[in-house]
Amino acid sequence: AEVGVSVTMQLTAELEPDYAVATYKWTSSDVTIATVDKNGVVTGVSEGVCEITVTSSNGKSATCKLTVKNIPLYDIDGFKTLAVGSEELLQLSQAEVLLASGETAFVRDASGALMLVGLEGLKANDVIDGVLYVQSGEKDKLPQALVTEKTIVSGLTIAAGNQVQPREVKLEDLAEKDYCDYVMVKAAKMVSKEVNGKKGVYLESGDRSVRFFNSLKNLGINKSVTMPKNYVNRYFDVTALYATFVDGSVIMDCIYLMDSLIEVDDPSS
Repeated sequence: AEVGVSVTMQLTAELEPDYAVATYKWTSSDVTIATVDKNGVVTGVSEGVCEITVTSSNGKSATCKLTVKNIPLYDIDGFKTLAVGSEELLQLSQAEVLLASGETAFVRDASGALMLVGLEGLKANDVIDGVLYVQSGEKDKLPQALVTEKTIVSGLTIAAGNQVQPREVKLEDLAEKDYCDYVMVKAAKMVSKEVNGKKGVYLESGDRSVRFFNSLKNLGINKSVTMPKNYVNRYFDVTALYATFVDGSVIMDCIYLMDSLIEVDDPSS
């Protein structure tokens, strides 16, 4: 078996006949290379080779040769550069859960944000630390980290954190690298207009125009924010998730409102 430094892996023991009942004791021949806990979860410590032995309460034992290697760890920004379908180690360090619903969470570390798909039980404002073996994915241009059957989550620490804060940006500065992030767009004008024969609400600032929704249903999330009356042609600070919207065959950048609009003065006045 192989495992990376600072990465965990679950080992299992099988006793024959199938109906036999026993307890197990797990040991490592060299804890400077790898450790193993009472449940058979191995953690790589440093490069090298050691043996993991399991002994049952009825005296039977088995040994597994374990090789520990230095395997690249990617932060979110680095993980987003991988080819779709790549399976690599995602290092989450003080990663904030911006929004969560079911098995989908929007997660941000100091380097960037993405969608973490397939990990249940996460809540907004949770903080994640640890390493995940995940597959790189993409949906409607949004970067994803996909949990697979190879993913071990026992090494993760998930704790309730403080209220996550949006990152202040100008609308014209938002780019694909900002997809999935929780942002506050400063002093943007709300307009209603027709684009490609379809009428919709947009945020505008300078030469930039981005589709706007006050509901997250396009992302499969049951959340919406009440809009003020007569909001068209007024300026607001907008707290939102920056993502995409599929309109027919076209994928559009999109602002999804996360909190109440804050009206501000026209920045040009």
